[in-house]
Amino acid sequence: NPTPAKPLSNLNIVVNPGNGSGSFFSDLLRELGANVAGSLHLTPDGTFPDTIGVPNPEKKAMVEETMRACEDCNADIGVMFDTDADR
Repeated sequence: NPTPAKPLSNLNIVVNPGNGSGSFFSDLLRELGANVAGSLHLTPDGTFPDTIGVPNPEKKAMVEETMRACEDCNADIGVMFDTDADR
């Protein structure tokens, strides 16, 4: 059950920052109680080594990868970010 200190404790959230600067969002959501175990590409790396290349939440490959991760871990929501996490 959610508490004031852990308001997201009933949520399973997939975070996909694509190895960009938005990686910290998984830590923030975890601290608020969310299960973020199914998240992808959390290590910041400016060479963007993974299969989708430069992260772009409008890129079909990134959307599909995030959707698969959500399905695999029965996530309530998936969140994607671009390189600097401004969208």
